[in-house]
Amino acid sequence: MKKLLVITLSIIMMFAMSVPAFAADEQITNDYIKINKPAQSATYYVGQKISYSVKVTNPWGGTYWCRPFAALMQGSNQIYYVPANYYLTSAGYNTFTGKFKTAGLSKGTYYFAALAMPIYPNTENEVGRGNQQYAGNTIHLKKLPKPSKVTLKTGKGKVTVKIKKVKAAKKYLVYRSLKKSSGYKKIGTTTSLKYVDKKAKKGKRYYYKVKSYRYGAKSAYTKAVRSKKVK
Repeated sequence: MKKLLVITLSIIMMFAMSVPAFAADEQITNDYIKINKPAQSATYYVGQKISYSVKVTNPWGGTYWCRPFAALMQGSNQIYYVPANYYLTSAGYNTFTGKFKTAGLSKGTYYFAALAMPIYPNTENEVGRGNQQYAGNTIHLKKLPKPSKVTLKTGKGKVTVKIKKVKAAKKYLVYRSLKKSSGYKKIGTTTSLKYVDKKAKKGKRYYYKVKSYRYGAKSAYTKAVRSKKVK
């Protein structure tokens, strides 16, 4: 077990040294590696997971085994590199899938790289650096914009929150507090541009903030907006 772990780690480190730095907006194609996703020049938002799917055909037929890898890179810096949980031990192909987290990463241009590494059969030892095949797509990571405007309409026992549309957002998270600078709690979610707070109490004034949301990515808060007294 220890020997297998050492071999696997050494293969990963070899992979880390085998993928070239990408130029801005570059796409590298390969007859043996088809990147189904992420698409070339795709846009993601910080917090959103990047799903990948890669079809890898063994370039060496039955002469060598093939171990697929996937990586997320920024320039020559590799953020993630992950081996497939299988080997292609003969001629043929398989599809390698997974997800990379983007929470904590900065906005900018990144590169998804996929690699096929030749392995001596039954040994798990790399054939030699320079023999591997690779492909890659450029992707763009951005911060999800917050709504530029939030307005309120106070009614009997309710406050209606109106939100200016954010093109990239799939829904909006609504927060409320009795204080302007603290104490905000999420009170609801809406896929429309309006949210009705039906739990507002008569005689109270509330502060509201909103966040955009898209597949795990959240924007910053909007500025706090204060309601009139609830009727």
